[in-house]
Amino acid sequence: MELGSAADWAAGVGSLAAVICALLIAFRQEREFNKRRRDEQEQAEQRRIHLIDEVIRVASHVEVTIEWISNPVGLEPTQSLWQFYLVTLAGYRGQFEALQSLARDDPRVFSEIGRLISECDFMVRLEGGDWMAAATTAANLKKLFSYRREQLEKIKHDA
Repeated sequence: MELGSAADWAAGVGSLAAVICALLIAFRQEREFNKRRRDEQEQAEQRRIHLIDEVIRVASHVEVTIEWISNPVGLEPTQSLWQFYLVTLAGYRGQFEALQSLARDDPRVFSEIGRLISECDFMVRLEGGDWMAAATTAANLKKLFSYRREQLEKIKHDA
């Protein structure tokens, strides 16, 4: 039985080393790819949570504004005060629209923000400055905004 020449042995060892190196490189690249993918998923989840927290914060501010409308303690209900509330609500609506544009990848968050926008619009439609109607509507809207915040908290924790 002949073992072959030194050149055959060198070629065989070189081929085996090349296969081992190729496998090691492939495994390392797969591990790096998986780590990158996990990091990207974690970052996306952190962005999602931050977005929801921001929507909840703005919704809380709207609730306070609505509370002022329903109960203007120490303030005489005037047309200029009504305009102030409308401008404030329009500003919050704009913030919701900006936040909604960031939520396009998450249909549940996108739709909850859309509902908040609609509820802001509903209050703005009471442009007549009828404080009695506004107070009644505001009380109902405050409950809706509170409910929306609860829904967003649930969505935030469902992942």
